Amino acid sequence: MPDGTTRFSYKGKPIFHYMGCSTFSNFTVLPEIAVAKIRRDAPFRTTCYCGCGETTGVGGVTKTAKVEPGSNVVVFGLGGIRNPGRPDGRGG
Repeated sequence: MPDGTTRFSYKGKPIFHYMGCSTFSNFTVLPEIAVAKIRRDAPFRTTCYCGCGETTGVGGVTKTAKVEPGSNVVVFGLGGIRNPGRPDGRGG
């Protein structure tokens, strides 16, 4: 949760969300800021939300590599990013 607390535990030990989302659970608790309302009439095939690839990338950069502002980096692979310029909508 944004305040650093958790709503989950396993065998008495706290389990924290990674990057504020729990994508591998059937049910979850999350803060209102993490919810995106999608109109019922929005076409499913063109509706896109940031998946685990984006949060993994952000976590890898900010937590693991500890990249700081002004650093030079190289990004390999953007397959999870939807490209509306391509007829199939795939990244690249």
